[in-house]
Amino acid sequence: MIGPNNVVLIPILAGILAYFLGKIVKPAREGLTLASALTVCYFVFKTPFDKVIFFNYNFNLPAYFEGLKFGTNALSAFFAILIVFSYLFIAFTAFALVKDKDYHGTFYLFFNIVAGSLLGIVYARDLISFFIFWEMMTWSSYFLVIMNGKNPRKTGLTYIVFNVAGAYFMLVAMLMVYASAGSFHFDKIGTALALMPDSKVILISIFFAIGFLVKMATMPLHVWAPDAYTESENSFTGFFSGTLSKMGVYGFLLFFGALIGFANLKGISSIKGTSTLGYAIAWLGVITSVFATFRAIVQDEVKKLLAYSSVAQVGYIVTAMSIGTALGVAGGLYHAVMHTIMKLLLFITVAGVIYRTGKDKFSELGALITRMPLSFLAVLFGIIGLAGMPPFGGFASKWVIYMSLLKSQHYFLLIAMIVSSTTAFLYCYKLIYGIFLGHPSSPELLEAKEVPVFLWFAQVPLMLALAIFGVFPGLIVPYINKAVASLGFKAAFTSTTPYTLSAALGGFNGFVVINVLGVIFVIVLIWYTLFFPKSKKLHRLDIYWAAETPTEETPLHYGYGIGVELHRIPWVGASLSRHITNFYNKVAEQVNGIASVVKDIVFNGDGQIYMLYSVLTLVVIIMFLGR
Repeated sequence: MIGPNNVVLIPILAGILAYFLGKIVKPAREGLTLASALTVCYFVFKTPFDKVIFFNYNFNLPAYFEGLKFGTNALSAFFAILIVFSYLFIAFTAFALVKDKDYHGTFYLFFNIVAGSLLGIVYARDLISFFIFWEMMTWSSYFLVIMNGKNPRKTGLTYIVFNVAGAYFMLVAMLMVYASAGSFHFDKIGTALALMPDSKVILISIFFAIGFLVKMATMPLHVWAPDAYTESENSFTGFFSGTLSKMGVYGFLLFFGALIGFANLKGISSIKGTSTLGYAIAWLGVITSVFATFRAIVQDEVKKLLAYSSVAQVGYIVTAMSIGTALGVAGGLYHAVMHTIMKLLLFITVAGVIYRTGKDKFSELGALITRMPLSFLAVLFGIIGLAGMPPFGGFASKWVIYMSLLKSQHYFLLIAMIVSSTTAFLYCYKLIYGIFLGHPSSPELLEAKEVPVFLWFAQVPLMLALAIFGVFPGLIVPYINKAVASLGFKAAFTSTTPYTLSAALGGFNGFVVINVLGVIFVIVLIWYTLFFPKSKKLHRLDIYWAAETPTEETPLHYGYGIGVELHRIPWVGASLSRHITNFYNKVAEQVNGIASVVKDIVFNGDGQIYMLYSVLTLVVIIMFLGR
């Protein structure tokens, strides 16, 4: 049996081999990637879900270096399943979308390395391994962000600056932990953290939180995400948004749940039964949800709408986890699964639409429903899930999050989250209307074909997954309960059958919900068929437009304009007209100014000044040695 330590290596080696072997036989890259994805799926699913397993490598190094440690428990197994699930679907998607690209070999090299590094993060059992794979994830995904973008320099620079800065905050926190614990191993630092002064624990927590909030694109650290999601290679974006962002979720639960402990943080300082730090982060999460939702609505680029939607949806997860209760963590985990499924489905479908039409803006699309019926259905499933409506899985996950806020009496957080979730209907409607309904923006859209067959291998299972989790919301409960238990909580759910989802304040039966909705649908359909006049098929230009007869060049697709009226709402308009990027640009200007002054003083080309520096440096060294 191959353990977690070796499973990590399979995608990384497959990527390197695919890159070089593909120079001889190009399709080998697709074949090796698919074989790697299937292999890691097999071993991850074969690994016992809630059994703790450890593998240690010490490489015969000095005693103070205790070696790299890998292992798995219920929490890491939960996220490993999400990773391999996504890895497999993107492997199918890339078959069709990347085969003719100039960066074919580079894509498969870095995509496989990203997949392996994500597995390395969830299987790491010491801080060094965790940080190594965290950095591998950041740098390998960087190349996938810049390889196909319209403005790769700006997007890539923003992405790498924010993510590296977040990583180094984490590194400082790790070194502070090592200074007290004398070990990087998770099983030893938990005890050391419990003995630290409160002020040091808070400082370490803030540094770790910054690193994970950057990865989860929580405001005001989200600046890198909209452009990076929009400009990354189309077949990779689903993995990027749906899975890679979950490493922030995993890291947050690992450090605040398993190592520091939500209860310990609450014991230092609390507000309404939640640690003060967790309460502040919960508000950051819900503020992110509200403002990112408004920004999503006003976008014209399809991928940028989904990018802001992703930022908003992860905000729900941040809020639920941060309150630090069993039900809150369970809600975060449930929504992490649903968000991964929904974002894979939507980004893969949009990638197929862009591939077939060559257009990526709502103002350039429209009326594709008859040309792409499967893709229409996929987006319909995805937006119902995003909106948190029954009968799909998104309803169940949001229901758990709402229950967690209600049970912990965080009523204002709940109200703000409902505002965000309700407003999300607008961008969900824009997504399907702007692409598939209304009038086509150009005649060539009427000749578009359905997305390539390889994408169906991802779309159909993902749609089925959303439907299955809607009818059987309790299917996932045993896995979430075990993951929550690994963080020291009691079981969050009391469900006893796959049909039901039950917690402390109540529950629902997914089978009953879908039957009720089915009956309502049939009644409405019969009523519509009997009492509404029959529709007639007309030519698309057989209408009046401003008292004139439109021509082929007349713009008739208005779906992309949804959201422009939001600017009239004072506080929404103010938030949309200002961007946190302006703040960071001002900071960058000030830093550049200071750097310029320092450069003029220190590196001014004067040999006498350099000689003075040398003498001063020599004096300092002598004084230091003299001590």
